[in-house]
Amino acid sequence: MNWLSALGCLDDSGTGSLPDSVFERALLAFRLKMSNSEVKMFVGALKRCPPPMEQLVPLSSFEDKLVEASRSVDVLQLERWFKLLLEPVSSNVAITLRGCDEQMTGSISHADFCKALLELVDSISDEQMTLLLHVAGKTESAEVDYMDFADAFGAPPPPPPPPDVSWPEEAQVPGTPEAPGIDDDTLNSFFTCSGTLG
Repeated sequence: MNWLSALGCLDDSGTGSLPDSVFERALLAFRLKMSNSEVKMFVGALKRCPPPMEQLVPLSSFEDKLVEASRSVDVLQLERWFKLLLEPVSSNVAITLRGCDEQMTGSISHADFCKALLELVDSISDEQMTLLLHVAGKTESAEVDYMDFADAFGAPPPPPPPPDVSWPEEAQVPGTPEAPGIDDDTLNSFFTCSGTLG
């Protein structure tokens, strides 16, 4: 998505900035897997002056943050660490997280998310768990979108074993005709004819 074009459509004043409330509603409408509180915190960080001195958010600040995030060595190192941490149990990530979703809503509480990850990797420290919670996608109500997390850091479970297609003796159809026998003279005639045609 071209974020600046999408947000620029909301800039009725043509100043290259948006009121913070408009900016927040736009980010929530884009469904970026951020909770309401995370969106407010992010938009607040984009302001050049702390409130109430300025309530407008420059679109250029948003662009700068996108470029900064895409080039951040810290972000790349965190992603690599998350994948290394969960790689040994990657095929169970989605299954374990889904097991906490009794209502099958696609999201779970922070407590259930942490509990599920500790079942997978019991050596995760509190600090590491905080980082995992930060990167996990959220609903607007701040629950964890666990399938988004599983897609990013897990792996699909292995396919089930193929079904047993062998037929028991009693299920076989009686009286199945056998292939007719071919004598040596017929075979010799066949090969002679094949060589002639070839």
